[in-house]
Amino acid sequence: MRDHNPRIVREDQGQAVVRDTRFQEATAKAAARYEWAAERGYVMAQYNLGLALAEGRGIARDNKRAVEYLQKAARKGNVASILRLAEMHLTGLGTPKDRVEAQALYYVAASLNSKGGAQATVMLGVHLNNEQLELSRERAEILRARMPAKDPARRLELERALMIAAAQGDLKTVHEALQSGVDANAINEAGRTAMIVSAWRGHRRVLQTLLAAGVDINAADYLGRTALSWAAINGYPEIAQVLLREAAMVDVRDEAGLTPLIRAAWNGHEDIVTALIGRQADINAADDLGITALQRAEEQNEAAIVARLRAAGAR
Repeated sequence: MRDHNPRIVREDQGQAVVRDTRFQEATAKAAARYEWAAERGYVMAQYNLGLALAEGRGIARDNKRAVEYLQKAARKGNVASILRLAEMHLTGLGTPKDRVEAQALYYVAASLNSKGGAQATVMLGVHLNNEQLELSRERAEILRARMPAKDPARRLELERALMIAAAQGDLKTVHEALQSGVDANAINEAGRTAMIVSAWRGHRRVLQTLLAAGVDINAADYLGRTALSWAAINGYPEIAQVLLREAAMVDVRDEAGLTPLIRAAWNGHEDIVTALIGRQADINAADDLGITALQRAEEQNEAAIVARLRAAGAR
């Protein structure tokens, strides 16, 4: 199933970060934000809270509550939640182990054009007898009938509209998409979420709106870059400040091992370097080539950044 769901694979892998007190603060703040938005009906917050509860990430592990929040999002036709729920039923986490229910959920996901769901129906189906398969189909019809009448093509259209709006700073369309229950954790061809796109383009109000709706602040694209990474690369200090206030992970590494601090120092963004130092970013972190933020700044003759890093203890 994961062969067709790169977004879920990346969620499961998590980010390459040190799980220290800053990680604990970041996950706790994210979980609190999810909880606030989930109670106000935001689908992605319900999904993200369900994951946090299942993993014990930033909040006490509670599989039963995880199932409850995933069910809330699934009832609105959120495919990722439907797939996660199926796994909970297969493993018996937070709910009785039930392969018939899991198969029914995979049927529903497949009906919503989920390739992963369709693949899972085949893989699980060989372990069910004809009676169980029939029960699964009947149950799937009941579950699907309770969900909004969502056209899969329309769902994809809304996801694309959200991406475009996030890139263009179109706050009205972003609001409308979130109210419609769009999957705001959905990714584009570069693996970027709307959160990452808004940071990449420097649209602060869009970013804040997505945060308030409980969208994942630390999601990374296919290059391993988060919203904070892109703010550091492109030099958006206001975006970086918003993300840091919400305890975005500061030492996350991209595919080349570069942290936001190394990126900001390399690209000459002194304000962001200062902000990251203020959030206790690892001053002496080195990338996969063994190069630190100080060395990158020295390469680029960024005297002010070099001085700032040395004053903070870089060596």
